[in-house]
Amino acid sequence: MKRLSYVVSGVLGVGAMLAVSAPAWAHVVVSPEGVTAGDYETLTVSVPTEKEVPTTKIRVEVPEGFFLSGVQPVPGWEHAFQEDGGVVRAVTFSGGEIRPQEFQQFLLQAQAPEEPGKYSWKAFQTYEDGSVVEWTGPPTPRSLPLLSRWSPVDLSNPSPARSLRRRAPPRR
Repeated sequence: MKRLSYVVSGVLGVGAMLAVSAPAWAHVVVSPEGVTAGDYETLTVSVPTEKEVPTTKIRVEVPEGFFLSGVQPVPGWEHAFQEDGGVVRAVTFSGGEIRPQEFQQFLLQAQAPEEPGKYSWKAFQTYEDGSVVEWTGPPTPRSLPLLSRWSPVDLSNPSPARSLRRRAPPRR
């Protein structure tokens, strides 16, 4: 009987943890968690639909210091770059649809900055009903980092947050 109560407690504890963690799976995320200073990287922007209406557009702003060199085309979606002085500052994906309980991944190729620091990727998700969700803010004091809308990318040190590693010196 005592063993059964431990099993039930464990199952309930795991169920509670999953219920609290579930919203973290649904937010726009840029990955990988770590990139190397100065290197070209393929970054994945994962976009879920959190409403009962489809996502129809996503705009991603490129942080200062990153140089976006291109995107991988996604069938059914068009992309447009916003440039300033020949540097891509944002990319907008539109024309497609991400239905409720679905997600889409958009691949970006970018060169990481040479200097470690904090870099925030901002995204604006537009739904079929015209509403826009801004994924631009830092984590709130009451939320876990995974539950923040759009966590800043901390590239100041290698940590569980998205980080930028210094390139190793060449071997001689």
